[in-house]
Amino acid sequence: MPSSVRPCLSILAAALLLAPATFALDSPLSDQAVREAYFLGQRRDEKISFFFETYRRYLPAPKSGPHVFMAELLTPFAETVDASRKHSAGYSAQQALLDYRSRGDSMRLGVHVAYTSTYGPGFPYSPNKVPGKTGTWKDFQVRLSQKENTIESRNVSYEGTRAGI
Repeated sequence: MPSSVRPCLSILAAALLLAPATFALDSPLSDQAVREAYFLGQRRDEKISFFFETYRRYLPAPKSGPHVFMAELLTPFAETVDASRKHSAGYSAQQALLDYRSRGDSMRLGVHVAYTSTYGPGFPYSPNKVPGKTGTWKDFQVRLSQKENTIESRNVSYEGTRAGI
């Protein structure tokens, strides 16, 4: 990955910490905050989409190299909303509180990367035209920092997506 992209990812991740929400940065969450997150997650209207958009930042495409087009940072409150959203029948505010307590406070950082046309036709199936060691998402490193402190990840996972096939 070009060295100019790494600082941008760090700055972007730090900026995402400023995402607005009622209980977004409270830690640990109060029982009332978990209850409100539960009910927000159970909504099936546009308000839930608007809520998650406040945690996302979109970036313009560069002239070459990988395009970090979107990053999202989900706080403990947003994680609780997301967990509630993924459950429907039989899930209660009490269960959401138990789930939150077992999960603990965590944040999830998602960085979505697209490849620009500079990667050549046939990418990622043309190894001789691929930048990086493997030419895949494994070449990217993402770190979350605030001021001079780097926040260590407890878990890192990568997911590749191919569009238009």
